[in-house]
Amino acid sequence: MMQHSALLGGSIASRRKNCPASFQEQLRAPPGSTSVYAEEGTHRHNAMAYWLAYPDIKLTEVTIDGRVVTSEDAAALMLAEDALHVFEQHYGGGFDILEQEMSVPFPGVPGAFGTLDLVLGSDTHIAVIDFKFGAGVQVAAQNGHGEPNEQLMFYACGLPKKWIGDRTLVLAIIQPTFEPPLTHVVVTLDQLKAFEKTMHKAVTEALSHDPPRARGEWCRFAPCKVTCPLWTGPLLDLSALGQPKREDHRREEDWGAFLANAKRLLDNALMYQKQIDAALIDHLKAGLPAPGFALKPARTVRRWLDDTTYVAKALKKLGLKDAEIWQHKIQTFAVVDAAAKRRGKTVPDSLRPKPESTELALTSEDDPARIDVQARRDLFAKQLKALAKGQGQ
Repeated sequence: MMQHSALLGGSIASRRKNCPASFQEQLRAPPGSTSVYAEEGTHRHNAMAYWLAYPDIKLTEVTIDGRVVTSEDAAALMLAEDALHVFEQHYGGGFDILEQEMSVPFPGVPGAFGTLDLVLGSDTHIAVIDFKFGAGVQVAAQNGHGEPNEQLMFYACGLPKKWIGDRTLVLAIIQPTFEPPLTHVVVTLDQLKAFEKTMHKAVTEALSHDPPRARGEWCRFAPCKVTCPLWTGPLLDLSALGQPKREDHRREEDWGAFLANAKRLLDNALMYQKQIDAALIDHLKAGLPAPGFALKPARTVRRWLDDTTYVAKALKKLGLKDAEIWQHKIQTFAVVDAAAKRRGKTVPDSLRPKPESTELALTSEDDPARIDVQARRDLFAKQLKALAKGQGQ
């Protein structure tokens, strides 16, 4: 398998565009490690590609890369396939698969390439489709500023221009673990040319002596956060937080700035701890010294043998009853939805109402899901005023 370029690739296009300094910074960062969630996502990607190539297979009877496709995996894939069908119908249908798992180079940057999941073509449209199976972060075809997703733009720039021709180019992300599971955007050739120019400028800056750096959403999975001064700078001097005096807390802007800085400091510390712990373990594994630290066996949790039938039989021999061995619970939404879809049915929402929440959660200013608190307060005040006026009549 071809090694992805450390300078530029599809998954890091947004990071390089917004923070050219991230390239040189990542070269100084300790090595990262994969996670069970990343491995699950890769497994489902590979299973999706296999299923699209062989649509008549029974998913739960397939082993992909040494890992069995579970009912949860199959449910996620079926929901993704359903979203793909919705996409095709939205743009007139008649699509054929042009390529799967296609390696595309980025024009003008030697060694830079990406692997896109799916390219569809019809008489009128050509579509770049990217599947996301992660449940932690929602990804959309457009960012919070209404711009096309940089990863999809990277892939689209690598398509042979003759493929596009006079057809309309559409970029889409299918992420069945979120609502909506499908987002898409139409882009023009002029937009692709502008994006190429932007990325060429970012690459030039990334290789310069003093590249510009910026902190933002593109840093979320960046290993270079560990050494980047924009993230770790406050950790060098905790007094830099600068808590205002108590009597100054009445100044809303000072208190708000303090709380924002305190939140960033806390997030930075937690992020830094995880990355440094991993790097320190690797250092000690190599037999190198780290004053004050050593290694010990990691704590493990007991689990039943994978052959649950054998386990159950052994437990029954001990005199245990079925109710004491097995637990029965209703399947997850994804599994039930997929099963209902196979029967041409839809599970009514009345069976699984979504409780209303009065709680709010923190997010970033550029999150498209953010709410306008002041507008809510103004609306509430207006409603109270109208209610009071009505009672006074």
